[in-house]
Amino acid sequence: MFEDADIAREWLHCEAPALSDSRPVDLLGTSKGRQSIREALGKIECGEFS
Repeated sequence: MFEDADIAREWLHCEAPALSDSRPVDLLGTSKGRQSIREALGKIECGEFS
């Protein structure tokens, strides 16, 4: 999905509007957080950025 590992790492550590401005890395510790990340990535993959 991301063109290289540096872009993926940057996304993990930046606030994401699709995640209520949370950083993906901060959500990895719970199943609900991981599900939110999967949903956000699915939207990004499909070109839906809202």
